[in-house]
Amino acid sequence: LIFEEPQHGAEYAVAIDTAGGLNKPNEDRCCISVSKHGHGTEPDIQVAVFSSIRVNSAQASRIGAAIAVLYGTDGKGGITSANPLVVKFIIEQIRKRGDECQSQLKIMGFLDHHIMLRIDKKGNVMQDSGHQEGWYTRDYSRSYLLERFVDAVNTGWLVMNDPIGIRQLATFVRKMVGGEGKWEMIQMAGQHDDA
Repeated sequence: LIFEEPQHGAEYAVAIDTAGGLNKPNEDRCCISVSKHGHGTEPDIQVAVFSSIRVNSAQASRIGAAIAVLYGTDGKGGITSANPLVVKFIIEQIRKRGDECQSQLKIMGFLDHHIMLRIDKKGNVMQDSGHQEGWYTRDYSRSYLLERFVDAVNTGWLVMNDPIGIRQLATFVRKMVGGEGKWEMIQMAGQHDDA
């Protein structure tokens, strides 16, 4: 789904959450979401999304590449994006499915991938201190990501347009887990939060 046509000079990020692609009715979806960066003066806007229970990690790389060409070039080899590397990719890496997608995109020449930084290190966080590409979902990084996401949606700094993602927001809750007063944001039982 395209919510906003590509704009010359805009900067885009393509987030990919890969899945098994087995076409089962209750499985996680492969979700490829494109956002236009507002640079802190305007909200970030979700401009396009691709979502499927039939697409696996290797297939997601080809679809992600096509979306990057659409949003970052004129289709004839000229770059129209503010990013000289076309778009920045952010690929979820927790279960290793994202590795294949990220590897294939690099082989195709898409080299701008999010570098994971530890924000809880002692001292200042240095932008060149990261060594892993992609988004590695762990306990600390999941809560950091989701807290920022909820804040951005609630304050209007991220404009969501994906109807599946918007429906999933309705079943996304904060609940206490364990007996130590630890809170977690997660989808309700039987629901998904992949979009």
